[in-house]
Amino acid sequence: MNAHSLTTRILSLAISLALAACTSGSDPKPSAGSSSPAPSASSGSATEALSAGDILAAAAAAATAKGSVHTVATLKQGKESAKVVNDTGTSDGRQVITSGKQHTEILLVEGIAYLRANEEALRDFFGFPADEASRYADEWLSFTISDAGYGELVETLDMPSLIENITLTGDLTKTAVTTIGGKRVIGIRGEHPQGGTGTVYVAADGEPLPVRMDMADPNGSSGSLMFSEWGKNVRVKAPSGATPLSDAVTA
Repeated sequence: MNAHSLTTRILSLAISLALAACTSGSDPKPSAGSSSPAPSASSGSATEALSAGDILAAAAAAATAKGSVHTVATLKQGKESAKVVNDTGTSDGRQVITSGKQHTEILLVEGIAYLRANEEALRDFFGFPADEASRYADEWLSFTISDAGYGELVETLDMPSLIENITLTGDLTKTAVTTIGGKRVIGIRGEHPQGGTGTVYVAADGEPLPVRMDMADPNGSSGSLMFSEWGKNVRVKAPSGATPLSDAVTA
């Protein structure tokens, strides 16, 4: 299995097959028609008054306190696009990647990662040899922390890794207050930890929870990650009969 970052590979769309179309139900990006003007200092919320770095830190703290979230990522490069759906818990999670003819499901349960993918995904996306991709297509494989690729599989499936993945770095700046899905938000721009740039939109009123994150890299890839269902219990059950990776891949 390739050891490159799963997030990076999805974001750059470095796969051989065309990926699934983005969902049509996502909230639109902020635009002149949907944006609200930035309020004056006297009418702004406490979150708006914070620095960009402090808003990002407050968002991370609020997300950590909630312990779980549902996210839907839509990623695009040219005519290709992908969809990644996550249910992220404090320590367990579930991810489904739809990529044209490729389909992948990843579970994290009590520190063990489980992967089930069709032949195209195992071969072209995860880099399995052709014979092993055919043999283990649509079968569960299990990964322990000592297996190559474990870290990439579990990215964003528990809350600490999700927080790390959305924590921007570099010279952080604030956007004007706008609205997404009827919520007032303020954006924080910076460098994405996987490369390129990102903007995290945080609720301006109430708890400063992330609402959306936009990403782009120099190769022309772009993506949008929507957050919802903060604090909803994530229940993930380990599949039975999973084959350990060490038994499945010998080369």
